[in-house]
Amino acid sequence: MFARYARTGTEVMYEGWFNIIYQPLFDINGQVNGILSINVEVTEQVLDQRRIARIAAERDAILQQLIEGVIITDAQGCITFINEAASRLHGAATLNVSPEAYTETYHLYTESGNPYPPSELPLSRAVLRDEIVTEAHWRIRRPDGTEVLVVGNARPIYDEQGIKIAAVLTIRELESEY
Repeated sequence: MFARYARTGTEVMYEGWFNIIYQPLFDINGQVNGILSINVEVTEQVLDQRRIARIAAERDAILQQLIEGVIITDAQGCITFINEAASRLHGAATLNVSPEAYTETYHLYTESGNPYPPSELPLSRAVLRDEIVTEAHWRIRRPDGTEVLVVGNARPIYDEQGIKIAAVLTIRELESEY
């Protein structure tokens, strides 16, 4: 609950957020004879959640504006984000795909046209082997049957303690003669 209150006993009003619990108090006959109210200020948590939501919205807006395709995974490689450009390149945007299913789900092929071994894909290498992959080439066969040759870069993402938290792949179309 949002509240304005005088925290210090002065006329200065503060704004804050509170979790409030009301619990009835019963007498020996089982009748309610009072109410216990527990109020916990959670203003900092609410403000932190708002900051995180704002940062996430800004990140999504920025990534959606890019011409280059961007795919982000969690630490295990499960796809959690696909921007519009990547969706257009693939002709699809399927989330929750794990590394062993990248090739089949997104119809990924080597430059010579063979199915790309899932463990050798740039994003898989970033996720599974913590590699930074640059300028890798492959083909995407879209659901409508058209193919596009792409070039991409992938890398793991680490938090401030050096723990892998995600991986990212950026891709763009190469000029082709298909």
